[in-house]
Amino acid sequence: MRIISGSARGTKLVSLDSLDTRPTLDRVKEALFSSITPYVSESVVLDLFAGSAALGLEALSRGAKECDFIDNNKFAKQIIETNIKKTHMEDKSSVYICDFLDFLDRCNKKYDLVFLDPPYASDFVEKALKKLKPYLNGNAIVVAEVLKGTEFDYVGYEVLKEKSYGKVSIFTLTKELV
Repeated sequence: MRIISGSARGTKLVSLDSLDTRPTLDRVKEALFSSITPYVSESVVLDLFAGSAALGLEALSRGAKECDFIDNNKFAKQIIETNIKKTHMEDKSSVYICDFLDFLDRCNKKYDLVFLDPPYASDFVEKALKKLKPYLNGNAIVVAEVLKGTEFDYVGYEVLKEKSYGKVSIFTLTKELV
C-alpha cells in the first residue's frame, strides 16, 4: 500500500493487522482518484472511516488543503499518525478517534470531499449519508466503498458514478439539487 501520485508519491504506508480493516487496493485507489481529480485540489476532506488513512493522504498528496481523519478503532490512531508523518502531512491533518456519528454531532466544518469506507457488514454508509448533508459544501462529493452488490439508501443524493472493481463497488455521490 502506497501513495500513488502527488507530493508524497511512492511513500509506503503501514496498515492495521486486523480483519476489521481492509485498505483500498492501489489499483482501485488509482482508478478512483483518476475519476475525482477535479474535486481534489484545494478541497477540505473528511476520511470518515480512516483505517490507515490511505484515501485522505492520497487526496492531500494530490493537493487537498486539509483532511480530518476519523476512526473509532483506538489501534488505528498510531497507524494513522505514523502514515501522516511518513507523508509529511502533519500540518494538514487532524485525527479523531471516536464514533463517526459523535464526530458529526459536534462537527462545525463543511467538506468538499468525503470518503466513506466502513466495515462491509454494517449500515454505516447509509447512516453517514443521512447525517452528512449539512456538512457538505455546494458541489461536494462523497465517495463510498461497499462490497459489490450491497444496496444502501442514498435518498437526497445523486449518483455521479458507480464502478465495480473485483469484490468492491465505488459510488461517487453528490447532494441532489432541491
